[in-house]
Amino acid sequence: MVHANWGHNTLIQLTLLGRCQLQQIVNVHHFEASAVEEATLLADSTANASAGSLADDWIANLKTLWLACHTNDYTLEKVTTQVLERPGLFEHKLTQQERPLAAANVGSIPRPADDMSTSVVLKWRTPIAGKSHRGRTFIGPIDHDSSNLGLVQDPELSAVPAYGAAMITRYTGVGTSAARWPMTIYSKPFNTGSYQYVRRIGGTLTVISPPDYAGNSTFITAQAMDPILRVQRRRELGVGS
Repeated sequence: MVHANWGHNTLIQLTLLGRCQLQQIVNVHHFEASAVEEATLLADSTANASAGSLADDWIANLKTLWLACHTNDYTLEKVTTQVLERPGLFEHKLTQQERPLAAANVGSIPRPADDMSTSVVLKWRTPIAGKSHRGRTFIGPIDHDSSNLGLVQDPELSAVPAYGAAMITRYTGVGTSAARWPMTIYSKPFNTGSYQYVRRIGGTLTVISPPDYAGNSTFITAQAMDPILRVQRRRELGVGS
């Protein structure tokens, strides 16, 4: 069995590729083309062009706030966008659009990172409850002054919510670019057997294979910073992004 075709508008992934202390730092946001934008995406070429415009829009309007959340040994090396889904099509992924960044795209916090794996978590919310309708962005690594007893301190305490608020302002229903690319939570499609998990049923560990899932896209309406610092193991030196 295979899942049904994508039932929403064009889905674009924006990826921020940074580096700190030789470790790659990857962050991802997702956007769904608005009805007005979708009406212009008559071919894959125009969808790719739209994805490239989204990368340019983020660089022009959000990059400075993003760098304000990072230490001076972090460098944002590249911003990429890629169409992951097209309406009515099956796993129709297009060519990645790349925006390499010139020198000086470094973090604004005037100190180096203290702990590679510790991050501030920015939570993204939609009107619908459930794991597939919410998201998180792990922003880090952080410097020593941004942590106290496991809680977020300034400058991250101010910088991270400022970035989140700017994303909401620009890429939700009230934002300048929301008319083209509303920010969304992307729940990836899968076929039966390609995704499994283990659950204890009647005292017995049982492998569960969920049925075909055509995926989903739920528009983001709010953001909030978690006051508790979190750890992302993949960012430890030697582990890899």
